[in-house]
Amino acid sequence: MATETIECPSGLIITIRNMKAKEMALLADDGSDEDEGREHVYSRKKNKKAQRRNPITSILQGCVLEVNNVGSYPPDWATAGVIATKDATGAGRLSFPELLLADRFYALTRVRAATWGDGYEYRVRCKDKRCERYAKPFLWEIPLSDLETKALPEASRKRLTEKNLTFEMTLGGKKAKFKIQQGLDEMSAPDLTDIPRSQIFLSQCASRLIYVEGVDVTNFEDVMAFVGDLDMLEVRSATNLYDEVDGGIETNTMAQCPKCGMEFDVAVPFDGPSFLLPDRKTRGGKPMAEPIT
Repeated sequence: MATETIECPSGLIITIRNMKAKEMALLADDGSDEDEGREHVYSRKKNKKAQRRNPITSILQGCVLEVNNVGSYPPDWATAGVIATKDATGAGRLSFPELLLADRFYALTRVRAATWGDGYEYRVRCKDKRCERYAKPFLWEIPLSDLETKALPEASRKRLTEKNLTFEMTLGGKKAKFKIQQGLDEMSAPDLTDIPRSQIFLSQCASRLIYVEGVDVTNFEDVMAFVGDLDMLEVRSATNLYDEVDGGIETNTMAQCPKCGMEFDVAVPFDGPSFLLPDRKTRGGKPMAEPIT
């Protein structure tokens, strides 16, 4: 069993292990035979079946062995020295749903590295439409440990200790609120998997809003319409503010086409199934030049 003691963006220090077969089974049980989860694409209303289908909390519950230092978390969320998976009473256990998304995601990347190794291969297309690798993707590998990790700012750590993760701002002349996201927010967040590419930028701003004066934020179409009517500078200002108060892993990196040599920025596909359960076609080593068929 591979183990590692890690420090998350908030300062939380935990000991993790690699995934076992029982955690892998959770990834296979994605509830794809159920249709109800599709109904909340543009809604923030909690979906119990979607909650059960999300395996991340269960994986972390199994793979986090010990809380070494709670960092800025309140003592009723986590207690140093507790073996997180073995406290039958629940007292002092690490509260996985209440962990910040930044910490959950960072811990998940280290669990993945402990399971499959630090290298992560994923499919990339060249950005030059004239290149044959635009139509035929190639595999690119990055060391997960090389991705930049931003620590949670001190002001946000203080808010975490005080259990006050909500921030106020003015947007389009209206009072608005957003918060530093926790695991429990994933289940009430809009499902953006089917968002058109042209709407991705707007959704990045809209999905973080938990209150807008005069807007029904449980209806994501209304929130998107509100954001769509904002001046571009206001949208950019809001997304910059989100970044200023948050921590986490940089999810973009550079790739280079093995055919034409072009270097370009690419989003690392952490949300794909191959992240935690790699495709058997991928392999370690240098980026593959041959196309995937």
